[in-house]
Amino acid sequence: MGFFLKALVLLQLAVVCIQLSGAQPIHDRCWCLNTLKRNVPRQKIMEFSITPQRTQCKNTEIILTLKPENTKTAVQQRCLSPETKQAANLQMCWNRVNTNSTRDVVKISECFPNQK
Repeated sequence: MGFFLKALVLLQLAVVCIQLSGAQPIHDRCWCLNTLKRNVPRQKIMEFSITPQRTQCKNTEIILTLKPENTKTAVQQRCLSPETKQAANLQMCWNRVNTNSTRDVVKISECFPNQK
């Protein structure tokens, strides 16, 4: 019985150490379960991120962060189908702006500087 108690305490200590280390959880699925097949007007997009294919998800995922409609509404995120022309344009911008792959998001104004 003493061995079991020591093993349990050691296991709990390991869990606490892992949590305190800041280890990121591994996502075991795609984030975008449903994607938009139509273009979203540029003026409604605040920023976007692109997650390439990975072992847990075979899809390239393009996540748009939309501007809030007014001061009382929350920011919304929508997934854009990578097969759309808009997605191809955003991917080209992503590759141009995020050259060293250190950025999580790109502002839409960086792709289209003349947009208001």
